[in-house]
Amino acid sequence: MSFRSMFKTDPDVEQKGVWLEYGEGRRLLCARAGGANKHFQKTMERVSKPFLRAIQADALPAEDALAMLIEVFSLAIVMDWEGVTVDDLEGNDDATLVPFSPDACRKFFKALPDIFHDVRESASKAALYRSHIDKAASGN
Repeated sequence: MSFRSMFKTDPDVEQKGVWLEYGEGRRLLCARAGGANKHFQKTMERVSKPFLRAIQADALPAEDALAMLIEVFSLAIVMDWEGVTVDDLEGNDDATLVPFSPDACRKFFKALPDIFHDVRESASKAALYRSHIDKAASGN
């Protein structure tokens, strides 16, 4: 096995995303955080611009860093979802499905920070965006 076959990712898959499965009709379509995802890079630059001095001085408060990353992931990584309910966003036992939007995604991540951390970790893994893995998963 060559290094290319072990590490080459598919730029198309990085931009179109892969489904992260959370069981029983609950999943999120996520583009790659990095790689060929230019939308992610541009969004990160735009959203982080007001914080640039604090970032460079290593003085950005953790809560600001988290809010910035949630904004970027809501705009440029999560592209769609299935199975997210009002209860997931508000904690009120309402099983009504919520259509995906960046605003709803921000609320989702703020309500359930552990899902944000899982998405952040998963979307950063190059292995999820390799063409041979995607083709095998789709049955092609």
